[in-house]
Amino acid sequence: MTPARPVSADSSHPVRGPFWRGVMLASSVAAAAAFPGAVPAVADPVQLAQSSGATDGARTRKLPPVIFVSRVFRDVPPAAFEQLTLQTRTVDGDAELTEKTVLTVLERGPVVTRIEERSTAAFAGESGTQSRTEGTASYVLGGLLLIEGLWTVTEAGEGGDGAEPREEGAVIAGMNRVAGALFPLKVGNRLELRYEVRSGEGGDTTKSDRTFQVVRKVPAESIAKGLPGHIFVIEGTYNETVGSERYRGRETIYYSQALGWPVGAKRADEGGGTVFETTLAGFKARAQ
Repeated sequence: MTPARPVSADSSHPVRGPFWRGVMLASSVAAAAAFPGAVPAVADPVQLAQSSGATDGARTRKLPPVIFVSRVFRDVPPAAFEQLTLQTRTVDGDAELTEKTVLTVLERGPVVTRIEERSTAAFAGESGTQSRTEGTASYVLGGLLLIEGLWTVTEAGEGGDGAEPREEGAVIAGMNRVAGALFPLKVGNRLELRYEVRSGEGGDTTKSDRTFQVVRKVPAESIAKGLPGHIFVIEGTYNETVGSERYRGRETIYYSQALGWPVGAKRADEGGGTVFETTLAGFKARAQ
């Protein structure tokens, strides 16, 4: 979940996630460098809303209370899968990155779903650069918005030479606009969000304006073979400011009604920059 930044071994979205890496699912290729400590799990939304955050070393990070009290975020069905496997392809000029990500549900709360993410990535072409990413992330809006995460990234260069693992993290530090609603999903529903993402050792901030609109409902089989039920097609826009740079573009998200989660996405920067595409490679539904 995304701007025309060059694809590199440490590319990631400020709010990382397999659909971007935005949505979530959306995708920017901006480096989100290390948090010095672990991101705590969001186990009790009510308590978290009252305390307004968690402490990470000397820094206090706050998750916006509106996420835990607004019906926009609360009236969302829980994730209905145990595990998803996603394939993401990122193209920027002559550079092409392919990534396989496995999502496993760790916790299902009334607002927040906590996910374990494991992915491997490789560049097409001569460099042969590869990376492995492992970590946990917390999502709201049924996987459409990542609110915090921490990942360990390990890279290997040509010839198998490795680099020291590093941590990457991101957290939504402010929610300035919530207008409309998506859930319960139906054609015509629209949501507008404005929020800030803090990442990196120095607390770098990305300002994001995003829109989502449900444009149609189609049989899931037409999008992903073997997937039951229907897919809601959600179209949106993004406008991100990182320091003095601005990135904007459009995205299409394929949301599975049966799994309660996005199972595909396409994102393209304005002006023909970086293009991202995520597709479903496999799934294990939650046992009834």
